[in-house]
Amino acid sequence: MKEQIRILFGIKTKSHTEICLDEMIGLKEMGYTCDQIEFGGKAKFKSASSRFYIILLHAIKLVVRSHKFKPNFIYLNSRLEFLGSARDFLTILIFRMFCFRKVHFLIKSHGSDLQVLQSQNFFFKRIIFPFLKKQVSGWLFLSNEELNWITSNKLLNDNNIFLAKNIVRSEKFEIDYMFKRRFNIPIDYKILLFVGRIIEEKGIYYVIDAFAELKEKHKVVLFIVGDGTEFSNIKRKINDLNIEDSVKITGWVDEKEAAYYTSNSDILILPTYFPEGFPMALFNSLAAGLSLVTTQIRAASDYLKEPENCIWVDPKSSLSITNAVARLLTNEDLMQKMQKNNKQKAHLFAKSSVSEEISTILQRIESKN
Repeated sequence: MKEQIRILFGIKTKSHTEICLDEMIGLKEMGYTCDQIEFGGKAKFKSASSRFYIILLHAIKLVVRSHKFKPNFIYLNSRLEFLGSARDFLTILIFRMFCFRKVHFLIKSHGSDLQVLQSQNFFFKRIIFPFLKKQVSGWLFLSNEELNWITSNKLLNDNNIFLAKNIVRSEKFEIDYMFKRRFNIPIDYKILLFVGRIIEEKGIYYVIDAFAELKEKHKVVLFIVGDGTEFSNIKRKINDLNIEDSVKITGWVDEKEAAYYTSNSDILILPTYFPEGFPMALFNSLAAGLSLVTTQIRAASDYLKEPENCIWVDPKSSLSITNAVARLLTNEDLMQKMQKNNKQKAHLFAKSSVSEEISTILQRIESKN
């Protein structure tokens, strides 16, 4: 039956690219027939008109490709929030207007603004969401928090919602024993890491405030890996605190380079309060064997325990971060146990395991239609 199911993946060019490609490869290895097409485009285009143009262009390409490939499923990696849902609405609407094949749409939501589902915005409440509810055969959510909220509020059909994971490539994390020398870091210093979008909701300002306190008592440096709307502001804050000699900011890097910094760090600090489902920076760091300092949010609370895997911190609290990191820095045994546990736990997110779970979802959807 697997070889009879054809899946067309909509793959973004900047975000979640590696995740989606890994899922496609994993399902191919299981016997499914898969193909891909570019999806999204928000990162490249800034104005509303240019975004609308690229959504329209990609939707037309999706129709053309579907006529040739004849998929049973179209699998889109998206986000459940207003702009993402509007893009998905336009994509599926155009597809249905020009392609009359029986196709199941599958949407994997990489984080959800759950309140948008109760929005009173007329266009969303009366047009976008009802259309998506009718057209989407399966919604994949990345945390029990999202799944339980949607179920308890009866916003989607229980038969159409599923819990999913992301694939994490443990094999891509390799230690470079020359790393500290390359960056002129003393051998006895610990490397703290923040990786992700530089936006306020990721807790970056609280990380910087905490680091300013930590460096006074501990031998540490901080790497900030990523880019975002607050990039210029955090550079200014770092200079104002006179800690620029101990903070290394990379700006945006690709996934391979991000893995390099992750592989060679000791402690990830990710005090996010952004409505994400499965923060890849967190689970990549888990697979790389880092100690974790993070907030108890969504998938983190599903898979991590304190102190086996992490130390929980309060959102919007630099003091909580300072205390958590100091606890690790003064307890080498705790750090080593946590790092060992995290490497072992990474098998839950292996390609074979996650692909098997997605396969089960596909089979369930196919069997009931």
